[in-house]
Amino acid sequence: MEFLLAFCHSAFEHVDDRETARGEHHNFVEETLYDKTSDCEDQSVLLAALIRGILGYDVIGLDYPDHISLAVHIPGETLRVAGYEYELRAFYLEYE
Repeated sequence: MEFLLAFCHSAFEHVDDRETARGEHHNFVEETLYDKTSDCEDQSVLLAALIRGILGYDVIGLDYPDHISLAVHIPGETLRVAGYEYELRAFYLEYE
């Protein structure tokens, strides 16, 4: 999971949608992989797809003011660090 997170954070230049010509836009996974830039929701969507597709873990999106992030459910793990409980399952925070 750390490798996937590092990939999503380092493979693309972070540019807020408000600073681009097309304005606020939520990329599909394919768009993020094609573009050279992305913002937090684009990286979160890509990371969620990679975690679910490669590792098979469930993820939930976390919507903060001016930021989007993820929390990941790792089967068999109990919350020992910061995270959330959702539908009686522990979700760990995806750290930046």
